[in-house]
Amino acid sequence: MASQDRPPTAYRGRILEDFLSCGICLEPYKKPTKALPCQHSFCLGCLKGQHKQWLKDCRGITEPFGCPICREPVTLTSKGVEGLPDNHLVTNLCEEFSKKTQVGGQKNRCGFHPTKDVDLFCQQCEVPVCSECIGDAHCGHNIIGIKQAALQIKANIRAQLNKGEQMMETFSAFLKKIQDVQKRVTDNKTQVQQKINQAFEVQVQKLQKQRDGLLATVEKNHQDNMAALTGQRDTVLTQLAELSRVCEDAEDLVEQEEPVWLTQDLNLAQKLAKFKSTQTPEICETELCHFEPKKSEALVELGKVTSKSMSNKQSIVQSKQKSTGEVRSTKVRPIRVGQPWVRKVRFGGRGSGRGEFAGPQGVAVSQHNDVYIADWWNNRIQVFTMDGVYIREFTTTLPGETGQKFSPHEVAVDRNDNLWVVSNDHVLQYSREGTCLAKIDLPNVIRLRSIAVTMATEQVIVTEYDGQNGRLQVFNQDGSEVDTYGSGHRSPEPWHPRCVTVDGEGNILVTDYNNHCVHVLDREGNFKFKFGSEGSSESQFKHPRGICVDGMGNIIVADSGNGCVKMFDSQGRFLCHIGSGMKYPCGVAVSPGGDVVVTDYENNTVSVWTQG
Repeated sequence: MASQDRPPTAYRGRILEDFLSCGICLEPYKKPTKALPCQHSFCLGCLKGQHKQWLKDCRGITEPFGCPICREPVTLTSKGVEGLPDNHLVTNLCEEFSKKTQVGGQKNRCGFHPTKDVDLFCQQCEVPVCSECIGDAHCGHNIIGIKQAALQIKANIRAQLNKGEQMMETFSAFLKKIQDVQKRVTDNKTQVQQKINQAFEVQVQKLQKQRDGLLATVEKNHQDNMAALTGQRDTVLTQLAELSRVCEDAEDLVEQEEPVWLTQDLNLAQKLAKFKSTQTPEICETELCHFEPKKSEALVELGKVTSKSMSNKQSIVQSKQKSTGEVRSTKVRPIRVGQPWVRKVRFGGRGSGRGEFAGPQGVAVSQHNDVYIADWWNNRIQVFTMDGVYIREFTTTLPGETGQKFSPHEVAVDRNDNLWVVSNDHVLQYSREGTCLAKIDLPNVIRLRSIAVTMATEQVIVTEYDGQNGRLQVFNQDGSEVDTYGSGHRSPEPWHPRCVTVDGEGNILVTDYNNHCVHVLDREGNFKFKFGSEGSSESQFKHPRGICVDGMGNIIVADSGNGCVKMFDSQGRFLCHIGSGMKYPCGVAVSPGGDVVVTDYENNTVSVWTQG
């Protein structure tokens, strides 16, 4: 029993040690306790010591004072560490868990007869009494000995104590989970900050390289200009030196009276005459540089930070994704019960031009919010933004010399944002730009197929129905078959698997077109449960088609026969209608932010639905 294994005082000590201890001294918090902006708390004395050491190391010149645990910078007022706010809750809890319970008194004396000991117990009044009380207020009551009553009361207390200790264990486990989540959140912050800093350094290096190139161009231009000007200057200086020497000689000659110089320096006049025809040259042409900064709201875009709510189930899924190398950080908007869904945009129309469709079937949304539409009769995949803006398209053709076109039934996106497309007898993998990367051959069927890619294992799941029997085929990406889930094997009854998807935990969800329901299988293909039946009520379907799962685990189904899209929780309980008034909703997909994209086969349109 818990009470035998751990006395209550041990629980209190463990709580103090595990949840109410300073991260510096590792002992229960001492008054006063100071709280930092990052939510970590420390004893004032411990924090003072850390701050004093920081000042001594002169780290304040290059690195701000930070939290001793997460290193988050702390801005201090003129009062220093003492100016930080007190964490009164932690202090009070420490005092509460440090108190020792005092049970019992010095002596069990009767309150009505002070000279008498209470050695009896009135079961009717449930109070201890003395022998004189029996004849007074407790006359005729059922009286037993105090020791016998104590044994009974202790047995009852012990039973309640066991329940209390079990609850304490539950609370302690919950607090441990909070600590784990806090650690994950802090580690996530550190990792994302490191990635942002790395991205920043990469951009800085690129900018420095650009700067060096631009400065080198300016320097080369300057050197060329200076060389041309210096050469012109030197030429003119040489001419000036010669002219000044001739002028000086002529001036000396003019001042002489002896005619003897006339015979020796008559050529001075000729020399001066030569300079008469010399003209001052024009300054050579120079090329001045001009710098035009890139005009943009953001000169460098490092990326973007998104976030997503994490339930316990999502934490498990995220840990599984992390173990397989999958990183998907998206902002998932929680579903607000009672909040209506509205159509954000509708685009398309019958035709073969850009943004037009001829029988839109499957739809998939990448992590970059690219919307891929399987344009069936036009033999192509069209790509749009979540606002319905056309981006690009590519024709669906088989690899090889013939380049045979085929009609795409459904599409799926893997974790590398490659696109998987299925037809009657082939599965093809394309890059985002439409380059064929791989091909898997399938037996030809008349009915439409669907496809899904598991994020954890990257296996490809394909539906098949020959008019009588249905099955799921599971392949590796190299085309090797892993398994087959079919009627009479692991499915509870003959079925018509129409569309397929995989949730965050690896469960396989399949719409059953003929049986008007949804089957949920585990990752090995074992049947778990199904929901839905034929009809038009909230929890019923009529020939359900497309299916997908949002980031919260909610199941979204295109109820084609009823012309609407419905949302259910992970257990198949109806939550809300997403969209209605459509002729034949066919494919559904959910964006990273929680918006739902729906193809309407008969209207040849695509709609994006959002919740407020």
